[in-house]
Amino acid sequence: MGLNFRKSITKGGARINLSKSGAGASYGTKGARITRTAKGKTRATVSIPGTGLSYSTEAGGGKEKSKTWIIVFIIAGVIILAAIAKKLGVITADFSDLLNLL
Repeated sequence: MGLNFRKSITKGGARINLSKSGAGASYGTKGARITRTAKGKTRATVSIPGTGLSYSTEAGGGKEKSKTWIIVFIIAGVIILAAIAKKLGVITADFSDLLNLL
């Protein structure tokens, strides 16, 4: 087993990740996060908070992967915008309230 190193610095929704590979950055909230890895890849992750269920995809690849990336990116953007709107007091609904509408 080799030597590993990883350190995260978090401020608000932004996170800087330091590792042997270099520095990466991510931004998001519970339920959605956009990440730029130390190796230069971009990843979008969406999840249902509190359930352990999540879906992640990386940018690039073939046509099928690109379609998936766009869908996940849109969902992540909507979740991040909803979290910002809630923090600003524009909306008062919680994530669980939105799930009840479905």
